[in-house]
Amino acid sequence: MIGRGVCARAWCAAVLALGLCGAAPRLMLGALGGVLVDRYDRKRLLILIEFASAVPVLIFLVLYTFGALEFWHLLAFEILFGSIRAVNPSASQSILAELVPRDHLMNAVSLYTIGFNFARIVGPSLGGILILWIGVGGCYSVFAASLILAGVGLLLIRLKDERVANPEQYVKCAPAQRQPRRARRIVIWRGET
Repeated sequence: MIGRGVCARAWCAAVLALGLCGAAPRLMLGALGGVLVDRYDRKRLLILIEFASAVPVLIFLVLYTFGALEFWHLLAFEILFGSIRAVNPSASQSILAELVPRDHLMNAVSLYTIGFNFARIVGPSLGGILILWIGVGGCYSVFAASLILAGVGLLLIRLKDERVANPEQYVKCAPAQRQPRRARRIVIWRGET
């Protein structure tokens, strides 16, 4: 993000337009991300997000390296990248329940939140230092490599299998009896009917 801001300031003071192009897709497509997470495999979705996020970064890197980068490329890049990454928060948070045991879930959510906020603080600082050391192109090379490595890392993760080994362990539900609407309830029991 720092690199895009540096490139935008080199041309004009349109950083506000750049920020809006990055935030608007995330705001508009965030709810769609929740729907995708509920309907499709979370792990595959996260892997797809990581590898698909690397594509616009690599395109940006090629345009920047050959000196063909213009301001409208930055805006298109932000819209495309924001649209891809709109699904990421929903998928990342929902997969936690499949990665850790139920009794450790609160700790996992807390650790995820701390890591996310730490990355939001340290990431731009590290990006600024990388721009000073290796330039904008080098910074984007590191960013593309980190996205690809994250996708490969997700390929190596094994989720716990939550299938019930014995079908008799399922909880059986009885239909609600004819009662007034406010008094209806479903009776749940284990065993034979």
